[in-house]
Amino acid sequence: HDHEHDHDHHHDHTDESKPTHFETDGFMSTSFQTLEPFDLDRFFARFLDRLPPGVFRSKGLLYFKGYPKRYVFQLSGRRYQFEEDNWPEDVGQSNQVSSHS
Repeated sequence: HDHEHDHDHHHDHTDESKPTHFETDGFMSTSFQTLEPFDLDRFFARFLDRLPPGVFRSKGLLYFKGYPKRYVFQLSGRRYQFEEDNWPEDVGQSNQVSSHS
């Protein structure tokens, strides 16, 4: 809707009740972020080995306890890969994972 405001802050006039294209198409997306490092064995045992059958895509930037590198994680279907990378100097170590089912 169009109208003028006479104050010094920004806000969005989007309709939050409108579904996203994922919701419209019947997909669900879940994201997780933490500054705490993951335990490598637990990541496999509690995440990868227990993925629900409906999860078809997952990706993330991972930080594992005891490993100084960043790991770029990609999952498609039941296949996954990890790519080792350096953390950019201006980015703090953290875990960011997004999954779609």
